Amino acid sequence: MDRAKLELLRLPDEKELLESLSRSINLPVLRQLARESPPEQYDREFYYRLKANALSIKHGINKPLEEIFAVVRKKLGLQDEPIELYVTSEDSFNCHFYSSNNKELPGLLCLTHSYAQVLNEKEIASVLGHEFGHLVLEHNEVEEAISLLYPSYESMPLHIRRQFNCLHKLQELSADRVSLVASGDLEASLKVLIKGASGLPESLLNLDLASILDYSQETFDDMKKIDVYPESSHPGIPLRILALKAFADSDLYKFSLEGNLSEKAQAQDLELEKKMAELTKLIKKYPSDPKEYWLMIGEAAAIWMIITADKAISSQEREGLLDIISRFCSCPEAVAREISEKGPETFLEVAVNYFKLNEPSKLNDMVADIALFIVRDKRIEDRELEIFVEIMEKYFGMEKRKAITAIIAGLRVMSKQTRI
Repeated sequence: MDRAKLELLRLPDEKELLESLSRSINLPVLRQLARESPPEQYDREFYYRLKANALSIKHGINKPLEEIFAVVRKKLGLQDEPIELYVTSEDSFNCHFYSSNNKELPGLLCLTHSYAQVLNEKEIASVLGHEFGHLVLEHNEVEEAISLLYPSYESMPLHIRRQFNCLHKLQELSADRVSLVASGDLEASLKVLIKGASGLPESLLNLDLASILDYSQETFDDMKKIDVYPESSHPGIPLRILALKAFADSDLYKFSLEGNLSEKAQAQDLELEKKMAELTKLIKKYPSDPKEYWLMIGEAAAIWMIITADKAISSQEREGLLDIISRFCSCPEAVAREISEKGPETFLEVAVNYFKLNEPSKLNDMVADIALFIVRDKRIEDRELEIFVEIMEKYFGMEKRKAITAIIAGLRVMSKQTRI
């Protein structure tokens, strides 16, 4: 398959979030800088240490693995890429791809022996396909670009952090689609997820396709009943399984197997889009950390007050404004809607009081993020500034002078991001 066509397997939600980040932090320029001077994931010393202490899969030393590796690379249009496969002696269940900014060094795909031993050939193809999915969809490149601006997770503004968390989960679902194209077998790709989560071999699972799907649907339904989503880098296994099943049933997957992927085919797959919208709602639920939750609530409430002050809003405009808040604050749309309907003043007051009682210093983070919204396009609307100052005085007990200082700090942040 033409490698470029695999881009069409990217989740629309992931694409939209990338566009949102592009507006927030000038992601295209950061990606260009990352390409010109990419962070080094490994060096020559690591490469030769790996060659000395792991098993290189070539020259017929393990023909089954070598054949799987070759078939998957050809399926995904990577047969001409300099990539080497190694099996390592680590006990973890893992497979990871390393790239180097040294053009003399190949990409490295490292599969642990513990993982390889519980997988059959199609399951190994699925694992390799997932890692290659991250490669062809340039997920690592996006993370490297963001790291130029925010070297650590903790250095990200909270609204960027929430978007980054959501983006990472969506990237995993996109890479899972590539894994299914690589294996060509839904049951094999689903068993990979079950085995990776449990560490159990086939003999202790006895799960057929129907059992896996029943288990996943039941667990997913239970997860929908809670108001938070566990903090983790990956989506939950039941969600990933149901997302893969939805993709396997789709016209998009059928076209990918036939080699007929096109933007038209992607746009017409409304049934897949509907199923994925229901599944990804779970990813966009409240943060499980109460501090993160109340920061999100406080910011969303304040921003709603700012953008709707003294305005008569039509139903169509309301939907547009709710979308703005959802994207900027990474706030579930249902939560933003509840804030708008029940009164943002109460939500903001409760959020501010929570931090006054529990961690007053966090109020500075909330103020900084609200200020960034005011200066989002480096233009300050007079009325928005006026409402911002009123909110700071009434709810935060902040003097006008300090409120203006927060706006100036926000402008400096935006200026630095634009220069980058």
